[in-house]
Amino acid sequence: MIEYFNDLSKKEISKFKAFVNSPYLNPNKQVVKLFNYLRSRYPNIKDSDLDKSVVFKNLFPDKSYNDESIRKLISDFNKVFESFLIQTEFKTDIQQSNILLLRSLRKRGIKKRFELILNDTTKLQKKQFSRDEKFYANQVNLEHEYYLYNFDKYKFTYAKCLQNKSENIDLNFIFQKLHVFNEMLNNQKSVGKTVLFNKTFFDDILIYMENNKKIIKTSHPNLYIIYLQIMMFTHLKKEYMDELKTYLMLNEKKFSRSDNSVLPYYYNYLVSFCLQKINKGETGYRKDLFSLYEKMLPEDLFLIDNVINDYDFTSAVNNILALNKPEWVESFIEKYKKFIEPAFAKDAYNLAKAKIYFYRKDFEKIFPYLNSIVYKNPNYYFNSKFLLVRVYIETGNIREAKYIIENLKQYIREKNILTDEQITIIKTFNKYAIDLIKIILSNDKDKKGLTAIFRKELDNEKNFVPNKAWFYSMTEAKTKS
Repeated sequence: MIEYFNDLSKKEISKFKAFVNSPYLNPNKQVVKLFNYLRSRYPNIKDSDLDKSVVFKNLFPDKSYNDESIRKLISDFNKVFESFLIQTEFKTDIQQSNILLLRSLRKRGIKKRFELILNDTTKLQKKQFSRDEKFYANQVNLEHEYYLYNFDKYKFTYAKCLQNKSENIDLNFIFQKLHVFNEMLNNQKSVGKTVLFNKTFFDDILIYMENNKKIIKTSHPNLYIIYLQIMMFTHLKKEYMDELKTYLMLNEKKFSRSDNSVLPYYYNYLVSFCLQKINKGETGYRKDLFSLYEKMLPEDLFLIDNVINDYDFTSAVNNILALNKPEWVESFIEKYKKFIEPAFAKDAYNLAKAKIYFYRKDFEKIFPYLNSIVYKNPNYYFNSKFLLVRVYIETGNIREAKYIIENLKQYIREKNILTDEQITIIKTFNKYAIDLIKIILSNDKDKKGLTAIFRKELDNEKNFVPNKAWFYSMTEAKTKS
């Protein structure tokens, strides 16, 4: 844990200092010394600063190095650090803290204070617009505490709180099941092969949601949103996308824009749907996608836990360049390059910059960026190769273009990690690249006929064609030449 000290914010360091210096929370004074040592080097702590011998020498300059002693101190520090993180997370849920306080007050018979806290907690629950698994769990526990507090009273009268408790248990169950169903659907989509999940209660829950849609839409927004998300991806109908988008637009200001805001997740649902449609060849959804992006960019709705997924970053670059909006793409790249998940940040940025230079026909500037890509992910490999094929065709280097196409064919044969969708994308690109080369190499007599066939096939293609607009533009150029 000691190596993660640099990752804390200044505000967290200040809170951690108070935590460490509390004798109740941390009785070990040596841990305070280690904290002060780390704080003196924050936020530029180096690996060498964490070397056990270096730490020991700084904390105990007059003593001989004792490995067992410093190991124990670091272990004790880690425990205090972990306790601080637990406390920090715990404080994010005020309602849970209040319910634990209610439990303690009830057990001790402190009635006036119990009733005051109960009243305040109940009001806070009713005010909450966002209702997730935490909300339902807290409501269940709140009803439970209320029932136990009034246990003698309810021996001889109807306990409505038990009905409320039961309904919130049901809602919590439904909410969590819908979320796991959504995760299953995403896993099936990403794996690209038949995945047989046992979706227990799937049909029953969807029937329940349909039968109670009116009250759920009004009083349980998070539940309604995840329901629309599942319907959207199960049926692949635009009507669910439009309903979800409208519902979000009408209600987004009611959601808290805290660090754990759900809005980026919800907008990501819509983006994912558009991308799935585009990848199946329905490129008209790019306009819907751009409409979402224009909303998301100024409000930082691309970021989830302060990170943008490299796939989302690359998809934005690809699809908005296809709409001929390079200035928007460049602004997007520069704004979000520092937020790309670290494992793929360099590859995603380099590929994005290469695509911008390709769009501007500045071919010489493309190669330094492409040569810097490591190919940690198959998408980077084949998208880089697609770009190279296009560069070589544009510059008349047909031999190199053919060589890259053969590499892509070999890649499909050798890489069993590719999904069915990825294989289809590569094969589709290769087909049209090969056909385009045939047109380029054909004589003037055959060129017009081959071009007409080529464009008709593009028009009727059911699969997603990478760089489809480019293929159209190249046939126009070659026909005129």
